[in-house]
Amino acid sequence: MTNHLVEEIEQVLISKHGGESQSNGEIRFLCPEHNDHNPSADWSPGKQVWICRACGAGGGYVGLAKSLEISMPSTNGVGVSESWDVRDKSGVLIATKHRGVKDGEKTYWWHPKPPFGTKELPLFGTERIKDFDPAQPVIITEGEKAAQYLINIGVQALGTLTGASATPARQVFAALDGFDIYLWADNDEPGHEHMRRIGTLIPGARFIDWPDAPDKGDAADFVIERGNKESLQQWCIDRRRRVGGDYQG
Repeated sequence: MTNHLVEEIEQVLISKHGGESQSNGEIRFLCPEHNDHNPSADWSPGKQVWICRACGAGGGYVGLAKSLEISMPSTNGVGVSESWDVRDKSGVLIATKHRGVKDGEKTYWWHPKPPFGTKELPLFGTERIKDFDPAQPVIITEGEKAAQYLINIGVQALGTLTGASATPARQVFAALDGFDIYLWADNDEPGHEHMRRIGTLIPGARFIDWPDAPDKGDAADFVIERGNKESLQQWCIDRRRRVGGDYQG
């Protein structure tokens, strides 16, 4: 499903959105999310993500397909709504996580499936670490969607893939040595406990405390509400706390 859909996306970008291949292999095209007259969006075939430098829209290939009004396939009676690729630090695809709705209930599945348990999977976004600026903070969220919202506004972000009830293995965080790490929990008890456990694995990590967060609110909700990287950076500086016994999530 992924390869066919990606091929169709690239055909539409070139034929209908002024897409042109760039020297780095990306395709620059007219953004479908705003009235774009000068191509300002870039599609990365390798990472299968896109970003608009003008309006900040972006995301994975499923969201782009929807924006381009490409018909979406379904799998085993489950309508695909979002898909997230998991890659290692070299950018090699390991697995893809899909979310959808079946019989009115949200569900998810893996295709291709991970070759090992989710606790050993790299964090969502791991392939970007090689390009991270050590002088800038790195935010770890619960889940790939919250991380992608932060990535879309230019934040160095990664997402756990285990769900709140489990904890990534210690070696998953090894590539982050030397970075200033912030942990952003979903605003519910399982989410806070998830980040407490992760905090014990990353010496010096800080929690992000959003006292006005809605029930179950996460980084995606924050971006929707406040919208830009600058406000988030200042907000983090004002509210950062070191990991320790005084955590009050």
